[in-house]
Amino acid sequence: MENPPVKVIKKALDALEYVVEESLVQPGVTLSDIAEHIGEQATTVHNILKTMEQCGYISRPAGRLYSPGPKCFGLVRVSLSRDLISKAGGALNTLAQTTGESVVLATLAGGWRRVLLRVEGGELIRVNTQAAEDGVFWSLVTSRVLAAFIPADELELVVKENGLPGSAWPESKTQTELGEALELIRTKGLAEEQANPEYYALAIPLLQRGGVLLGSIGLYMPVFRYNEKRRTELITAIKRAATEIINQLEG
Repeated sequence: MENPPVKVIKKALDALEYVVEESLVQPGVTLSDIAEHIGEQATTVHNILKTMEQCGYISRPAGRLYSPGPKCFGLVRVSLSRDLISKAGGALNTLAQTTGESVVLATLAGGWRRVLLRVEGGELIRVNTQAAEDGVFWSLVTSRVLAAFIPADELELVVKENGLPGSAWPESKTQTELGEALELIRTKGLAEEQANPEYYALAIPLLQRGGVLLGSIGLYMPVFRYNEKRRTELITAIKRAATEIINQLEG
């Protein structure tokens, strides 16, 4: 390989690549292992890793072993997003057509929610998803689902970037309350919101087999169409769409 202009960046990338690869087979690696792998003094490697840890690309959940940091999960989702968009389009269009309601596909990157796809429903009166989602992170059901199904250190990054919910999610104002609310979403496998007088919002996670989060599918319906029978139908339809997308990705 040609000599890189900034060698320390090359060393940092080599270290990160090694940590990510090793994380597939073990919970973390030691400083000495990383130093030996990239051929650098441990003191220099320690400073490199400390910088990457502060930037969110390296984590030390056990206090000693190094593992991929929360921003790495977002990078993985970004790398998969183009394939996800192409494979999810058909299922989300079908979901919007069969239910008549508006649909959104969102993901997380760098602690922030990113919208990948929007599909407007076919009903004459329907929710404008862009207007419905003109709110802070925690006010959105897709955001709550995303936060519920990520690792703990990535959740820390989300809270760092977006703050605690506060009035955007009144029952989750404190860290403890937020943890309890996210646990309830994980248990139910969905988030829903009827606080707005104009629409009902529903969201579920899009999970690879093994539980790795890819994103969240959200569905918006005018509240005048809401009833328990309709709610059950929408939950069944949105879960069917998620299964179809995963089959497309992994088939």
